[in-house]
Amino acid sequence: MRGAFLLSEDNSMFDAISEILWQLGGDVSREDGIAQIRDVSGRLFSVEGPVPPDLEWEFRQGPHVLGSGSNLPDFGVLSACTIECRWVDLFVDTMSAIVTRIQGSYWILDAGDVVWDARDIDGHRLAL
Repeated sequence: MRGAFLLSEDNSMFDAISEILWQLGGDVSREDGIAQIRDVSGRLFSVEGPVPPDLEWEFRQGPHVLGSGSNLPDFGVLSACTIECRWVDLFVDTMSAIVTRIQGSYWILDAGDVVWDARDIDGHRLAL
């Protein structure tokens, strides 16, 4: 799997993200906790969530490095969803489409433990 965590102080973010992906033409299975969208080439961007409490250590455990933004968020109050996507360009483009339609603060924790403001992801440095 290649992917990252989507982080927010909103513990119902999966519902909001699912709704946005559905509006963009994606498929949502709330029972399974999965929302997906394909681009015109058939490449898949999937969101699973929320991360269960017994697995929260996977995103809470540091150390974390700031990739963009002015401060690291308080990981003690964050919830997370898992994003699976193999293509950095698709990841960045889809996240851009999501964050323009949602309110609140969101961050991406990439595979290199780098934390990105979800509105300011550097696709050249992002590690999935």
